[in-house]
Amino acid sequence: SVVALNKATGDLLWKSQNDAAAYSSAVPFDAGGARGLAILTAEAAIGLDMKNGAQLWRYGRIANRTANVATPIVHDGHVFVSTDYGTGGALLKLTAAGSAVQAAEVYFNRDMRNHYTTCVLVGDYLYGFSSAILTAMNFMTGKVAWSHRSVGKGNCIYADQRLYCLGEDG
Repeated sequence: SVVALNKATGDLLWKSQNDAAAYSSAVPFDAGGARGLAILTAEAAIGLDMKNGAQLWRYGRIANRTANVATPIVHDGHVFVSTDYGTGGALLKLTAAGSAVQAAEVYFNRDMRNHYTTCVLVGDYLYGFSSAILTAMNFMTGKVAWSHRSVGKGNCIYADQRLYCLGEDG
């Protein structure tokens, strides 16, 4: 599912897992002394040891088996993962336990269902598209601050203290 390559030579450093691939990017995280990568596969959100690809944690509730696209969001010892097709979003708290890392569910809800784009975290809030609904949701609690159906599906970015959102129809 996941491989690490030497950036200078392209040589294989390690490969890990047998899940079918998905579309998300790997994001680094630190949990105690462990440095890892959070990524969505077709079957789960997983945490892998950056040095050797060993599985640190696995969370299967988020996978929809159709298209797991959004990149995990790592912040303050937590990982937010989200998928659409009726699934939802989850916040996981990462805790070091010796050389292992545990990922405990803080919340799971259907209020932020990222289809093909990833939310952005600005301050305490995630901004993004829950399927076709532009949504602002508190990162730590999962409580929706507001939502609006006017844009349809789209993408949001954050730059220069502004949120820029573009719907499929412009």
